[in-house]
This record gives sequence, C-alpha cells and structure tokens, in this order.
Amino acid sequence: MAMDDLGVVRALDQFKMEDLSKSPSFALGFADAAFSEMKALASGNVIEVVGLLKEIHSGGEAARSAYLFQCVADDLQRINQKVTELSEQQTIDFVELLVDADRKARQTLARNRVKRIADILTSSIKMTPIPSPDETEEMTGLAVEMSDQDVTTLMALRETQRRYERDLGSLNKTPVLGFPTVAGLSPESALSICGKLLSLGLISPPQQRAMSVGPNSYPSGGGYFLLERGQRFLRFVEESPAARVG
Repeated sequence: MAMDDLGVVRALDQFKMEDLSKSPSFALGFADAAFSEMKALASGNVIEVVGLLKEIHSGGEAARSAYLFQCVADDLQRINQKVTELSEQQTIDFVELLVDADRKARQTLARNRVKRIADILTSSIKMTPIPSPDETEEMTGLAVEMSDQDVTTLMALRETQRRYERDLGSLNKTPVLGFPTVAGLSPESALSICGKLLSLGLISPPQQRAMSVGPNSYPSGGGYFLLERGQRFLRFVEESPAARVG
C-alpha cells in the first residue's frame, strides 16, 4: 500500500513542530535519525507509522501518547485487512488524524478517555463507508470531553428511546418516553450528566426537537431524544475493533 510521500511527511512535520514547542523532554525523543526513519515510512504502512511513533514517545513525558499508540496499534492488528484496503488519501488522512489524536491524548488526564480516542480513530477505518476526516476529528474531540459515566448515560438514553419507538407500534401500550435508570448513578447524577450531554449537542428535550421536526413528534413523559450527533458518537464507540466501551 503506497502512501503519498509529501502528504505524510507534511503531517509528521506538523507533529514534530507541535511537540517541540510544548515539551523539552519530548523534544529529546525526536533525534534526527528517528525523524528520518519516520519520513522513510512514507512508503510503508499505517501500522509501522503507529509503531514508530509509540517508540519515540515511550521515553518521554508523554505516557498518554504511548498508551494511545499502543491502543491504536493493537486495534490495527485486528483489522489489518481493512488497513491494507485504504486508498492513498485515506492513509494520509489517518496519519493526520493520528497526529491530532496524539495532541488530544496528551491534554487528557484520564486513560479511559485516551482509550476512547483510540477506539474512535480506528473505528473510522472499520466503518463502511469510511467517514470523512472532519467527522472523525469531531468525534475524537467529543471523546476528550466524555467520561465513562457520560457514555453509559448516553447509551441508557438511547435504550429508553428505542423502547419508546418500539412501543409506538404496539396496540397494547401507551408509549411514554421516561427518564432512564442508569446503573451506578442516582437520578440526580444522571440528570446532571444529561445537562452536559445537552451542552455537547448530543441530546435534546423532545419538545425542543419538535420545533425542528414537527409539533406532533414529541412524546409524553419528558426524557430526552438522542440527536443525530449522539447516535453517530455511539456508533464510533461501538464500532471499535476491540469493542471497548469505558
């Protein structure tokens, strides 16, 4: 699988410049020989790129970067066939997204969020059709913001919505969109998380959703509807090659 030399080198040059400006100890890892080897990988494959970046980071201050690269490398091994099917432009896009994901990972304290960034990044290769780089970048940005409890609450809201939609077709039930019970969370804690999900544009009160889709579209009982952005985020998380959530 050939890669466009200039495109990948440009992405790796950006990676070098960003890190050299942020971390003296990290800069030590970018010895000339290592960086030359990175450029040589322009004719290699994505797995080699990830492996080398992981080696460079492992001796520096960016332990979270090393963890990100390990997660990505493990996932790519699981979907190696998908990797070999990437076009040149898709390969370049992935390397550039990896650069962006590394920057986000180094700014994130929680390892579970770093892992979720990796999940979403590798999901973008596994999904059919492969999403645009802009969409993948947007989803990794959400991963930085969201804790395990946030994701669990979003999934519980989706399941409640699915039950409501199933009940719409039943003659024996009056569908009501209620507020979900989220394992391990009090109702007030779950409601607080819903406020966060609302601010991220992932969910909406049904009454507000009705303003855009029609006055008769919202159910009784309160609760929340997942917006398209929320549905897409969960798809990225669940399409991970390792199916890791949390």
